[in-house]
Amino acid sequence: MRMHHDSFVNIPLAVVWMASGYWLHLFESGSWFFGTLLPYIGVAVGGLQIFLLTRKLRRPN
Repeated sequence: MRMHHDSFVNIPLAVVWMASGYWLHLFESGSWFFGTLLPYIGVAVGGLQIFLLTRKLRRPN
């Protein structure tokens, strides 16, 4: 269970990493719609990542 939770927590990091690279590609291509939308998705996923990490750290071992 613990290993599954750790792998679940690591998924948003990969998503943010891919989204940031994808956003840079779209930004260079001039796609303003995705260029403005993806950063908000990245921030939301990053916020979820921080929330999960703080909840995990606060839990007694």
